[in-house]
Amino acid sequence: MKVALLVGVLVAIIIIILAIAFMVKPSTPPGTTKYTPTEGEIIKVGTFGAAATVSKNGAVEKVLEAGEIKEGERGYVFCRQLNSGDKIATMGDDDKYSIDGPVWFVYVDESPDAFFEHDVKYIFIDASTGEKKVYQESWPPDVNGEDLFDAGEGCGGVQEVYVS
Repeated sequence: MKVALLVGVLVAIIIIILAIAFMVKPSTPPGTTKYTPTEGEIIKVGTFGAAATVSKNGAVEKVLEAGEIKEGERGYVFCRQLNSGDKIATMGDDDKYSIDGPVWFVYVDESPDAFFEHDVKYIFIDASTGEKKVYQESWPPDVNGEDLFDAGEGCGGVQEVYVS
């Protein structure tokens, strides 16, 4: 009886250890560049003059495969490619991210019910190379001087990305 109980406890411990091991994700998924810009720095994103080969769906797949949107978070992909001259800004920085070539932009709200400064991610997927860059921010983005959701009205709206 004691042996069966001991075996049962050991099996339960092994199952718990395996479950925890499979839940732990690396802090920076392979192929991801995480960077926090210094104040006032303008970040150039994209490959100037390159032809776009990565579709919007392909860009979203890269974000999902890397685990950039977790359960409980909300992700949004901008309705069109951003190109040279487009700008992404965060509250207080009018032109923090300067686009140099075709990129897809994904915004991840890590605390969607928070109505104040909180962790969000700006993810840029180079439409010609597929390279993904992730930037940690604290506020929702503006696209070319307009709120992300208002800016998306002219091109079909911002699409929510669901984690399955």
